[in-house]
Amino acid sequence: MADEPQRDHRDLKVKSSYASGAVLVGPDGKLAASIADAISATGTLLSPPNSRDVQIEKFSIQAYGKMLVKDSDFSLINGRRYGLIAPNGSGKSTMLHAIACGLIPTPAALDYYLLDREFGPTEMTSLEAVLNINETERDALTDEMEDLLDDPTGNMERLDAIQTRLAELEVSGEERNALEILKGLGFSDELIATKTKDLSGGWRMRISLARVLFVKPTLMMLDEPTNHLDLEAVVWLEEYLVHNLAGHTLLITCHSQDTLNEVCTDIIHLYHQKLDYYKGDYNTFTKVRAEKTALLTKQAMKDEKKMQAIENNLTKTGTKSQTQAKQKLKNMEKEKEKKKESNKDLQEELIIDKEFSIRFGECGGGLPPPVLKFNDVSFGYNPDKLLFKGLNFGIDLDARIALVGPNGAGKSTLLKLMLGKLEATSGSVERHHHLRIGQFNQHMGDQLDMERSAVEWLCMHFKDIKPQDMRREVGKFGLTGKSQVVPMKQLSDGQRRRVLFCYLGLHTPHMFLMDEPTNALDLETIDALAEAINEYDGGVIFVTHDFRLIDQVAKEIWICKDGTIEEFDGDIHDYKAALKAQYAKERAEAAAAAGLVAGVAGVTLDGKGAVNATAPVKGEKADKSAKSGKKDKSVKAPKEEQDEDEGVEEEEAPVSKKDKKKGKGDDDDDIPVSKKDKKKGKGDDDEEEAPSKKDKKKGKK
Repeated sequence: MADEPQRDHRDLKVKSSYASGAVLVGPDGKLAASIADAISATGTLLSPPNSRDVQIEKFSIQAYGKMLVKDSDFSLINGRRYGLIAPNGSGKSTMLHAIACGLIPTPAALDYYLLDREFGPTEMTSLEAVLNINETERDALTDEMEDLLDDPTGNMERLDAIQTRLAELEVSGEERNALEILKGLGFSDELIATKTKDLSGGWRMRISLARVLFVKPTLMMLDEPTNHLDLEAVVWLEEYLVHNLAGHTLLITCHSQDTLNEVCTDIIHLYHQKLDYYKGDYNTFTKVRAEKTALLTKQAMKDEKKMQAIENNLTKTGTKSQTQAKQKLKNMEKEKEKKKESNKDLQEELIIDKEFSIRFGECGGGLPPPVLKFNDVSFGYNPDKLLFKGLNFGIDLDARIALVGPNGAGKSTLLKLMLGKLEATSGSVERHHHLRIGQFNQHMGDQLDMERSAVEWLCMHFKDIKPQDMRREVGKFGLTGKSQVVPMKQLSDGQRRRVLFCYLGLHTPHMFLMDEPTNALDLETIDALAEAINEYDGGVIFVTHDFRLIDQVAKEIWICKDGTIEEFDGDIHDYKAALKAQYAKERAEAAAAAGLVAGVAGVTLDGKGAVNATAPVKGEKADKSAKSGKKDKSVKAPKEEQDEDEGVEEEEAPVSKKDKKKGKGDDDDDIPVSKKDKKKGKGDDDEEEAPSKKDKKKGKK
């Protein structure tokens, strides 16, 4: 497919991607075949076979008959962390799939892994599923190496790469590393020892993420990795990617601007079928784009004034001068069109930004505060093991509350108690009898009829609104033109989310309860959602892993922890700084512990406290000394602990810099508590909320 001679990229890289764990191929092989049939890519690979860089010129990719990239340079430099950004539907995920399927030429020495789906339901525990990926890769690489050794014309560069990779896989401390990753992603001891068949789709997605972090390929591709993570796990992931990928390349798509700023050293912008490269994080990218746009606008105004001056002088000059002026004017018009075409993406982006918005209607108000009140509320899925105890607080229509806290703290459970989907074990939840509550959760998309258009589906639910009027309503949420009337199966996930926001807005609720509303939204839509919430005249309580949304919207930050709800004394930046300080401390402690066994396999510490290791002596077994997270028999977690957003067991959260906060615990890693005792409560223990729907997406094995 590529122009490089003497090498079948597709055949080679499908084998290589399987060996390094990229699992686009199902057990029957059908998925890979369908992707390969739907996607085509061309380009000339310039990188030598033993390179860890990827340099492709005249790169084009087409999917399902649509050209996504045309005649662009594709470049990845080893050791850099790239954020791939583009509007929804532009082809970000398709590009990653094409690499993983071997449709894009890459050097023979390059191994890669694509995270794009959940791990399958198996008899393996969470820990075993992570450790198993090394065994799977070892077997595949060993088989490939034997084939190459038997072939006198075998690819020696590939053979060298396989031998290097096998040496890397024989690093000591495998189980210790796997446990560190699982803990960082929010797994409790119970979940670590639980069989994957007994976990929800959200937790199996975290296992997939843990596997790619554990195997650490040369090119790590993460497609929206922060989906299914809580805010604390997002911070841990950001820190891990920054401190543990020396000598590796990261290519990530992510709707979180904060994550792109924390992690990325470079931005790749896919727009109008072109790939543009920017040094720096997302904020640097937006600044450079804004400066470029301002210069173009200034130059356009300057050219317009020149042309106007020439036109004004045409009637005041002689015939010869008029002819010269007309020719000059004609040349300027041509130059103007050239500039317009070359900067088409910037100009169209400006138009889109001005037109796009989300607008919720007025709720009507008029309800006396508090509209929602908790009176000494206690709750537990098991009455003998309470999740909350003694909660007392009230909420008004001007509320803008972000709920944060570690896995298992009960954030989603609290929203369900507010909504009335769960009943308090003791105490009472009072709601004003006229209060209308709009709920947005991660499973709302299941109610969409994919065979119907957005307008048709909405008119089914609001029969008093005519189709032409409904088109205006859904247009307020950024869904315009043809996208309003095509079957929703043809829309992107982000576009379907806008349909759901419109559906909620048409109910004109007094209050929104939102559970992870930013999943599948692009950066522009998240900003539009934040603006809509700020303009909305009702109350909003939300759970999100998106720091930017919290920063733009939240007036209060409530921490769910240890059976309590406490208001954090500070903003979300203070909270994140405390989390980062905690994780830095944990990295240092882990590095110190690793240093105790440094002589076993050549383990050393880098300047940032990360662990580097060399292969042990031939025949030496990997260190299996860390057994704390593994039990003789796997333990099935209670079903109430299998929610996609929360875990079972409490993880320690950070302490604030502000010691004045009341209720600070003895442990330095406790989150500070609020001075507002009215929201305080103490539970006997912390457990997970009720089971969520099974994720319909087929898991990978």
